[in-house]
Amino acid sequence: MKLYDIKEAYLNILELDLDDEALNKALSAVESELSDKANSIGCLIRTLEAEDSAYKAEIARFKALSNSNEKKIERIKKYLSETMQDMNVPSLSTQHFKFTFRKSESVNIDDEALISDEFKTEEIKVKISKTDIKKAIKSGQYVKGASLVTKQNLQIK
Repeated sequence: MKLYDIKEAYLNILELDLDDEALNKALSAVESELSDKANSIGCLIRTLEAEDSAYKAEIARFKALSNSNEKKIERIKKYLSETMQDMNVPSLSTQHFKFTFRKSESVNIDDEALISDEFKTEEIKVKISKTDIKKAIKSGQYVKGASLVTKQNLQIK
């Protein structure tokens, strides 16, 4: 029986004009169906949670492999670059690639404390504290733009 059908059966039983014994028997049967269905849903949720954990672990593993490859790429590029520069080879053509240098400039900051304020910019990050808002509302204070919502969170143990 589908969860929707269980709910529908429960609501239909409540609408029927049954004596107490028949009503209790019918409700007990529907509650038994709900219990079986909830057990199946709990098993499904646990399976999905396990899969989700496995996916997250794989993502972390792939991220580590990607980081490792990025570092290898940089080391190999640096190694080739240094070798070409040490041998005074400004460009190199091979069967599949052409290696050349291009001039670029970058600023290296040796000591941030010595840099003048005219070269600094301030970043402001606004973060809303939901914990403080909750405390304020619970203490009776009106917080414009926020409200306290009571939810029923399903726990599976």
